[in-house]
Amino acid sequence: MIPLALVLFPVAEILFGIAVIQNWGWANAIFAGVTATILGIGLLRTSGIRLTTSVMQAMAKGQPPGMAALQSALVGLAAILLVMPGYISDFMGLMLLIPPIRGWAADRFIRSFEKRAQAGSFHIYTSGVGNFDPSGHPTMDPRDVTPPAAEQIIDVSAQRLEARSEAKDPGKSN
Repeated sequence: MIPLALVLFPVAEILFGIAVIQNWGWANAIFAGVTATILGIGLLRTSGIRLTTSVMQAMAKGQPPGMAALQSALVGLAAILLVMPGYISDFMGLMLLIPPIRGWAADRFIRSFEKRAQAGSFHIYTSGVGNFDPSGHPTMDPRDVTPPAAEQIIDVSAQRLEARSEAKDPGKSN
């Protein structure tokens, strides 16, 4: 199914592009494409900062940063779609810039991810958890998310040390 979509999408972009040129004219069609590309490049330049900022803000509020990261990643995807040549991809990119549609897309992605996780169609492996056989594969069920035993937890506390200024001995001469 995916290879068919990879073939049909460019064909649809070309056919739609021809229709846009016939209806809008060359100048307007080129202007629309260039404008979308410039918007996409601007979004790409700021998407990393946007991702970092949104994740930091979510963590500062005590919320998990997953949804903020996903929303920012979807803005990055919108930027990539806008930079790609073609009016269908531009339309999809513009739609992802609308917050309710982006929220719907994020929700669909999460539901799809959860469905695949429940079906066991992918596995998550972490380092340092469980036992491994000689070939390097974990011997425990990767879906087992039981917390580690107390002896596996390292508790760390931090203290701020003030810099000490050493007073010069008045009896010493330089």
